[in-house]
Amino acid sequence: MCGPKAGRDSQRVAERSFPELGAVCAGTSGIGTAGDWKENLIFLGAVGTGKTCLATAIALKACQVGWRVRFFTAASLANFLLERNNKGTLNGFLDNLKRVELIVVDEIGLVSLHKDAAELLFQVISDCYERKSLIITSNLEFSQWNTVFGDNRLTAALIDRFIHHSHNVIFSSECYRLTQSMNRQRASVQCGDQNSQQLRVPGLLQQRPAGQLFQ
Repeated sequence: MCGPKAGRDSQRVAERSFPELGAVCAGTSGIGTAGDWKENLIFLGAVGTGKTCLATAIALKACQVGWRVRFFTAASLANFLLERNNKGTLNGFLDNLKRVELIVVDEIGLVSLHKDAAELLFQVISDCYERKSLIITSNLEFSQWNTVFGDNRLTAALIDRFIHHSHNVIFSSECYRLTQSMNRQRASVQCGDQNSQQLRVPGLLQQRPAGQLFQ
């Protein structure tokens, strides 16, 4: 779980201002020694608002206090479960998950799931219910999750298990990637304006010592 991506996401948390942090801190106040906290966090919001970034940072914090953590995208976990089931090795993987205290399932809603894969994912969620903690991120409201899982009754049962013992956090901030891109463009334009001003004033650079040209 802990790696370069986790470090980058933790840095982004430090760089950004998250209006949602108050609700998240309340929801994660029980993270301490392994097994103390069996709550769910559900992050809902548009793409690029920081859901995955914050989920990764929380998972990293859980690692640091000794929790066993696994991180999956919804599509990769569902496909992996389906592959293991077809190979007859699913039970071994599920046994390994039973030893995990926190599971992050990222990006529910970006990809529709195969019916059999959705049912296997439901099995994992059911096994986690009241036994371990979950962090779920999604760009869809609950009412739209049936478009992902393809079965209304399965979706209703899945949501029922998600929201019990859960803290729902709505992310409404601006898209981080779009904001960063616009800031870079503005910086580039300002840099271009400064260069133009220097070109319009002959001899300006020559009036400064060589060591200060790039200061």
